[in-house]
Parts: sequence; structure tokens; C-alpha cells
Amino acid sequence: MSFFLLVPMLVLFVMARSTGLHDMLARSVSSGDSAAATGYDSVRSAVTEYLFGHGELPATVFSGREIAHLQDVQLLFMLQSVVLAIAAMVCIGTATYLYTRGAAMADLIRRGAAWGFGPLIAFGVAMALFFDQLFIVLHRVLFTNDYWLLDPVEHILIRAYPPVFFQQFAVITFGIVVAAYLSVWTTLAVFKKR
Repeated sequence: MSFFLLVPMLVLFVMARSTGLHDMLARSVSSGDSAAATGYDSVRSAVTEYLFGHGELPATVFSGREIAHLQDVQLLFMLQSVVLAIAAMVCIGTATYLYTRGAAMADLIRRGAAWGFGPLIAFGVAMALFFDQLFIVLHRVLFTNDYWLLDPVEHILIRAYPPVFFQQFAVITFGIVVAAYLSVWTTLAVFKKR
């Protein structure tokens, strides 16, 4: 079960830290207005740096509401780091225990990938069909306030990260996780036959 959590969280952790990915996605959703998308590069860079503990958000750029929301997001990213570390320790500990009991490591990893693949596909289908609704539910569950409700006219954060940005981010994350599960499972299945 921990392997099921570990792979998606690791992919999300790495992707969330990539300012370059944020800029590329933002430009792709900017309706062809690359000048407007490029104008938010410094905003996205400041947000990424802040979320991972490097710097502060300038009050001259972000409103109090945006800063409060990003403080909440930063806490979630810190929590994700803790959960990722715990999942890695549980995964390594469980695999070590089972290996010392005679289980084949390849079989353990392949089973973990198979267990993760089913729920992942179900989640991917749900995201494809109901992204907007799930996005709202996710925010209502993760945040105890309404600071995530931003107005594009007033708030630069929602202009730098429009909702379609998160949809494309989810699609890319889903694709990478599916590819990771499939490649691990296929590679180990091929080696098992040899």
C-alpha cells in the first residue's frame, strides 16, 4: 500500500518544485498570448520559492488573501513532505521485512505497482469526467477557509495560475505516474519470465 502512495507523491513533489514546468504550462494555457504568460514568470517563481521555504511573498505583488492562501498551501506542501518520508520508510521497511522472510523483491514491487494502478485509473477517469467538481471538493476538504476563491480581476495569483493550469498539471502528473507504474510492472514481469 505504501508503494501505491509513494510513486504519485514523489512525482507530485518533484513536479511541484519545477518552476520551468509551471512556466511551460502557464504559457500553454494563456490562449496564445505568450507576452501575458511571460509577464507572470516572476510571480510563479516567487510562489514556487515561497512554497518550498525560500523567500517571502511581496505584499506589493500579492494581496493579503493570496498570501493567506499560499501560507495554507505551503503547510500542505510541508505535510506532503512528511507523508512522503513516512511512506518511503514504510515501503522500505515492509519490503525489507518481507524480503528477509523470503519474498522476492521483484514480486513485491510488481504487486505494489499493480495495486496502485487500479485506483490510479479510477481516479484518472474521475478527474477526466469531473475535474471542476473534484477541484472544488479538494479545496473544500484541504482548506478551512475560502481564501482559495480568487478573482482574476483582483488577484494576480489566479492570473498566473488559471484553473486550466491545474487541469493540465493533473493530466501530466497522471501520465507520468501511469508510465512509472507500467514501466516498473512491465520491466519486472519481463525479468520474471527470464
